[in-house]
Amino acid sequence: MASFSFSSSTPRAGQRGFLVRIVWDQVVTGVTQSDITVKGGTISALVSLSNTTFLWVNVDSGELGLKITVAKDAATQGNKEGSVQWGTFGIAVTLTASKTLSEPGTKVTLTADFESDVTGVTAADFSATDADGTAVTLENFQADSTDASRYTIDAVMPSSGSGTVTVKLAENAATEGNTEETVDITYSPVSVVFTDDDADDIIDYSGTVKLTATFNRAVTGINAADFTATVGTLSGFKKVSDLIYEITWTAPASGSGTATITLAEDAATQGNPEATLSLTYPTPATVTLTAVPTLVNIARDATVTATFNKDVTGIALDDFTADVGTLSGLKKVSAKVYRITWTAPASGSGTAKITLAEDAATQGNPE
Repeated sequence: MASFSFSSSTPRAGQRGFLVRIVWDQVVTGVTQSDITVKGGTISALVSLSNTTFLWVNVDSGELGLKITVAKDAATQGNKEGSVQWGTFGIAVTLTASKTLSEPGTKVTLTADFESDVTGVTAADFSATDADGTAVTLENFQADSTDASRYTIDAVMPSSGSGTVTVKLAENAATEGNTEETVDITYSPVSVVFTDDDADDIIDYSGTVKLTATFNRAVTGINAADFTATVGTLSGFKKVSDLIYEITWTAPASGSGTATITLAEDAATQGNPEATLSLTYPTPATVTLTAVPTLVNIARDATVTATFNKDVTGIALDDFTADVGTLSGLKKVSAKVYRITWTAPASGSGTAKITLAEDAATQGNPE
């Protein structure tokens, strides 16, 4: 079986006698003009000499491209079909999607814009498939009533899951000819992340926490009524962007518990899952007790300091106890620091244990 390659320069629209050499890997016979097809021009002459077929083509003046094809078994010795092409054919066209990121079950409008008026385009010229090759529904094909160069059709995204849909406009859909065009549309459910700015995990009575709902894509329709709280109040709803929405939660002025703040399912026009966030109030304080000095002579004093991680109230002297010795002189150094004096017994020796009672602080604390 013979094989071949093409040798030529680059054709120009309207060029007369454009020469193409078909170079065979052996001397062949039987190649005639009927074995060669030309798109975008006509054959003006063909001559075969030894292992080269010389082909002269008159290139059409209005074409964007030229394609020459040698048929299978054109040579008596046999050969595979082969072709060469320069440029493209027909009317230039662009295929665009109204959005390239969508939700399952939604419609996306595809628009085919030809560079000039065309005819012959129908719904059957469009096709759409999912990544696994499954056909995707196309509907509502329309030819623009005021612009013969524009055609639209809707692609219906699969009803669930996520993936990519490829929509194709077939080559030569228009009577005047056109290139094949494709556009990809990614579909996936809307997701949302619900966060708070309570970095230190400390919420006091009537304290405020800013809550942020961050979506994975632009959404609309979100408003303050879409947020609810089991306790406390919500205020200050704000749209930061099409992706980000904020609202402020204020803790109750008394009591204790856990607030659940919820962003409703399908609050966004595009749909979204329900999102929740839990906040505990008031946040119990933590406390550390230290003594200076830790080695005390009989009947001498040591200073015991209670250091809380947050401002607290309600600390009293009788919240402290000592198994030996006596306690006195409670002093509030700050809203976080309280000091008392421990006095060692007048005789004997041993180790004293000083305790601050659980929940001595109004805000709560461990023993």
